[in-house]
Amino acid sequence: MEKKDYFEDLLKEDNEFSDDIVFARFINFMKKSLLNKKIDYIRHQEYLTRKEKVITHEEWSVLSNDDTFCSFLAFNSNNKHKLGDAIKHLTERQQIIIISYYYEKKTLKNIADELESTVDCIAHSKQRAITRLKKYMEDRSNGKSN
Repeated sequence: MEKKDYFEDLLKEDNEFSDDIVFARFINFMKKSLLNKKIDYIRHQEYLTRKEKVITHEEWSVLSNDDTFCSFLAFNSNNKHKLGDAIKHLTERQQIIIISYYYEKKTLKNIADELESTVDCIAHSKQRAITRLKKYMEDRSNGKSN
């Protein structure tokens, strides 16, 4: 069955609504486009969540070295209490930064404003906190204790 374009006849005629029809088509196209992007985004988020749940400790170490992928919320449920213990070993400032950034989803700029600091300083503190968390988690998994 062939799609029928109901606007085609109106566009062939030289009338005052031709610009409106073109604009309506554009709006319709944009709505469909945005809906498809949203669906792709939701599917991608679901895929990442499934992938994060089965990732090994070695893979996590490699990925968390590259700070573009570092979601502490993705730990398996049996590791979440270990993460809570690890966060308690951070400085108070580092705890605030990690909790604000990863759990409360605040931007570095917002955190910097709250702590009356610069974004660069917050980013460096976050990276140091991540390093400390990784070291603590690795020590715990290797049987060492602080």
